[in-house]
Amino acid sequence: IAIHKAGAAYVPIDLEYPEERQQYMLSDSEAKVVIDSQFIAETDFSQDATSIDLSTADGLAYMIYTSGSTGRPKGVMIRQRGLSSYISSMVDVHGISSEDRISVYFPFAFDGHVMDLYPALTQGGSVHIVPSAIRRDLRAIKNFIMEHGITGGCFIPSIGTLLIENGPLPLRYMDMGGERMVGLVSKDVQLINCYGPTECTNMISAYLLERGRTYSNIPIGRPLANCQCFIVDTNNRMVPRGVAGELCIAGIQVGVGYWKRPELTAEKFVPCPFLSSSQDGMPVRMYHTGDLCRWNDEHQLEFLGRTDEQVKLRGYRIELGEIESCANSYKGIRQAVAAVREIAGSSSLCLYYTTDGSAVDTDGLRQFLGLTLAAYMVPTAYMQLDALPLTPNGKVDRRRLPAIEQSLQHTDYVAPRNELEKLIVSGFEKVLNQEKISVNDDFVLLGGDSLDALKVVFSLGKSGITVADILSLRTPAAIASNAKGFSDYQNRYSVEGGCPLNNTQLFIYQDIIKFNKYDSYLIPFLIPIDSKYTDEQIRDALDAVFTAHPVLTMHVAIRDGVPYMEKGDKPAVIKGSLNPLKNLSLMTSGFDLYSSLSRHIIVRIPGRCYLLSVIHHLIFDRISLNVFYRHFLRTL
Repeated sequence: IAIHKAGAAYVPIDLEYPEERQQYMLSDSEAKVVIDSQFIAETDFSQDATSIDLSTADGLAYMIYTSGSTGRPKGVMIRQRGLSSYISSMVDVHGISSEDRISVYFPFAFDGHVMDLYPALTQGGSVHIVPSAIRRDLRAIKNFIMEHGITGGCFIPSIGTLLIENGPLPLRYMDMGGERMVGLVSKDVQLINCYGPTECTNMISAYLLERGRTYSNIPIGRPLANCQCFIVDTNNRMVPRGVAGELCIAGIQVGVGYWKRPELTAEKFVPCPFLSSSQDGMPVRMYHTGDLCRWNDEHQLEFLGRTDEQVKLRGYRIELGEIESCANSYKGIRQAVAAVREIAGSSSLCLYYTTDGSAVDTDGLRQFLGLTLAAYMVPTAYMQLDALPLTPNGKVDRRRLPAIEQSLQHTDYVAPRNELEKLIVSGFEKVLNQEKISVNDDFVLLGGDSLDALKVVFSLGKSGITVADILSLRTPAAIASNAKGFSDYQNRYSVEGGCPLNNTQLFIYQDIIKFNKYDSYLIPFLIPIDSKYTDEQIRDALDAVFTAHPVLTMHVAIRDGVPYMEKGDKPAVIKGSLNPLKNLSLMTSGFDLYSSLSRHIIVRIPGRCYLLSVIHHLIFDRISLNVFYRHFLRTL
């Protein structure tokens, strides 16, 4: 804001970027001043300064560097008038007031920060910047939201989904942006699917999801005020509703262009053939996004994919050419091609390459790429090929690149040797959806990425293990031997001694007591079982699950007026009735938090058998359900 007051534009630089990339941005941007901790320490702020706003509507507000197809990142310039229009739209979309407390999750080098930083401040609200140290710690993020009473904020869908699915939040709304949003429903939080390229002031369309509605493709909505969207074919002609084409954007939020890239600017920012000239007589410009979209029957925009080889992954836009350019400079590599592939159920960056006959060490290659590329641009999986598949005109045929069976790269099985190794292996198996992982198996070679690592950290609770530990040490054995703070975890969360409720549990408990809703926050599920198994065998299998996961035996206890989680007897497993309504009553009625947090019923009908279970959200979630299900059937 101070930079804007001085009539200048800011260029945010992420200190997590490799030094070479930081130096390139400083040099390329021709920045006049670097504001960092040294600048703050050496500057005299004691003198009063006159508050003068030298910025103009045509002046630049900021320049954001994005991945570049030529091997170097490129700067996108955004005007003050575009930022002003965007802020006004966000205030209207979210109904932001002085009462709002908005979290700023995205780092400032990512244009998503604009969405959260400015609108609340213009309305007298407050912003709460999520510390960079906890951006990869899902539990810490959730605690941050709870402790600060956050009412709204934007997250990439992969992070926002985990937050929504793991307990109640005080949020009034949550924006989802940066990557494709799929299949998320929330009864309490208004979810908004946001879309917008960096070239157009962060976001140009929004769609408010309808509670309870199921979507095959969640729309990206309709244009914001002062934005126009057109779907065109390869000849720049508008296509009918329902027909796919390239999305082009016009209006006040369209950026100036690319810094010192006149040819690329002229290619992407073109005169709009569908709108008359602006008031100053200049043609209205239109930005070609390269995104494949269509208007659906409700006249909402739907995102279908990319028209070129640019991709979005984990909220970041990535030019595959930049990765390839860097990899081609590694000793021994003749030609490299980057692509996004499904590995172990998640999208991952993969690098295919040919060599000049030299042996290429993939670990060395990965480290080399990390010296220049941002962490989110370093491929997860690598495959050497004798030759790259080509199209008839001699270009690389990406569609014929082979699948990488990364998930099959297991070592000889070695069982966990202590409680921490058991905990880590369980977290790996749960998140990667794999069984019998060895303590020497490599997390990355099993298909794990940074988002998966975040999920593992969340599943481990207060173990002291971080995302960085998982991505750098990579095997359960190495992570366990280097873990710090696990003894504190054991002392605090010992099942035998009990433990105080954490912030999320306390929120749930207080909500139950406040509204006297003891049958709320229950998670029911049904497991079909082969009718050949006896009731005794089913009970033995459940007993094994309770022994392996003693948290399932816990209940709420009050000590000196403070709620605690305390170990109790193993839950009873009873015989059900042929009457479904009676079984439902047995599962939910009179649920007593202070005696048991789960109930289990065996139901037999002619030729079939089922296990009906209901477990309280104080000790259970959807991720836990997968573990319970697999462990039970494996034991049975």
